[in-house]
Amino acid sequence: MAYETKVLLIALSKIVRKADNIEEIYKAIEDMANAEGVVLKPYEDKQ
Repeated sequence: MAYETKVLLIALSKIVRKADNIEEIYKAIEDMANAEGVVLKPYEDKQ
């Protein structure tokens, strides 16, 4: 497994453990994805 993948999995697991709800988790993942040009729709658009 690539180093970058390991780092992302660790970061995501920490986000999930600290989040109070699914929207917080999605927002964190959305911010991470959008940093490199991947555009995720806001959580509210997914409902």
